[in-house]
Amino acid sequence: MAVFRTATLKVDNINPSADINKIVNYVNILQEQLEWVLSNLDSDNVTEIDAKVTKIVNNG
Repeated sequence: MAVFRTATLKVDNINPSADINKIVNYVNILQEQLEWVLSNLDSDNVTEIDAKVTKIVNNG
């Protein structure tokens, strides 16, 4: 299941005020998506972590 949108933000550089609003809205959407992903991380959807890639250390 895809969680993040794959479309990228498009701005036209003609109307800076509108472009700033687009950027702010885009950042807000990304924040909401990230919050959702982080709040839904659990053992049901994270089955393996490669310590070589993530540099996570298990001290237990």
